[in-house]
Amino acid sequence: MLRNWGRIKREDERGGEVFGDLPENLPAPLYARKVVKRAASAGLYDPPAGPGASFEEHGDALFRAVEAAHSDGVDAELALRAAADRFRADRQPRHR
Repeated sequence: MLRNWGRIKREDERGGEVFGDLPENLPAPLYARKVVKRAASAGLYDPPAGPGASFEEHGDALFRAVEAAHSDGVDAELALRAAADRFRADRQPRHR
């Protein structure tokens, strides 16, 4: 009930758009974090449960991803933003 109330309140504040007022000029990691957080708080995404990795392990994984993108000639910032946009589009509520 509380989750639904929070979702309804947020949708009302944003004119029904879960991601409506999300600034798109944020750095990609912050933008992605906000997209995931909003999707989860609106009940559009359930984060995977499992053993939590440490701060350092997450940092290392992110660094390796940037390193791999660089070696493949891919801009990691743009690739992450595109992935966050796809995630967002896949979870955008459809109005009838």
